[in-house]
Amino acid sequence: MSFDFYVKADSWLHRLDPRVKLVLALVLMVAAMIVRDFWLNLFLLVGMILMLASAKIPKNRFVWVLKLTVPVTIMIIILWPFFYHSGYVFFHIGPLPITFGGLMDGVAMAFRIISLCFACCSLLFATDQSKIVRACVKMGMPYKYGLTLAIALRYLPVFFGIITMVTEAQNARGLDIPKKNIMKKIKSYMPILTAMLIAGLRNSDNMSNALETRAFGASVENRTYYSDITMKTRDYIAMAIILIGMAAFIYFFVVLGVEVPLQFY
Repeated sequence: MSFDFYVKADSWLHRLDPRVKLVLALVLMVAAMIVRDFWLNLFLLVGMILMLASAKIPKNRFVWVLKLTVPVTIMIIILWPFFYHSGYVFFHIGPLPITFGGLMDGVAMAFRIISLCFACCSLLFATDQSKIVRACVKMGMPYKYGLTLAIALRYLPVFFGIITMVTEAQNARGLDIPKKNIMKKIKSYMPILTAMLIAGLRNSDNMSNALETRAFGASVENRTYYSDITMKTRDYIAMAIILIGMAAFIYFFVVLGVEVPLQFY
């Protein structure tokens, strides 16, 4: 993938005001944290994927997110049944029973992790980083913090690209990374980490020089912006729908405690 979160497209999600998309991402993350039921977690995850697909987000971005979450989700699915027991018992590992309910709950927690990632991506994939910062500043965030956020969003994919580039360059020079011996594997990564450290320091120095030449930190009473954002009628409607949906979600699944039970245990 190109090392940038933002995907240029003309879709309903891209046309929304960044503040609306920021609220949408927060609402989706809260919903993912609240839900514990297996079917509801699956429904929420599928809903997020369909939402991003309707916003013309390419398939390679979905694959990239799933690859990032695979190690954590596998670990959760494997370890969760050891600590959570309910329902039909499959077998025992020593004194610990492995139950169907524990396994399904582990899968539900894995769905939750993936849903949280997609919730963040609903903002990052469909919103230019400068507009995210402008939205945060308009919502009351100090400009310096907004710039820090912009730099972080910009350089996370940049450093991901540097890691890939350095690893491929070292492999082309004959770097052999053993797969079995963990200590030798850690030691073999030292050339990559050294190059990454140098690249990081060089980028930090260039960034500090660029900010200094642009008089960053000078007191400015009326700051101007190259591009501004304004809420339109569709944005107010979308905001109302999001907030009403979140209120209904909290009422049914938190206040009333509605759950969709698994019929298999």
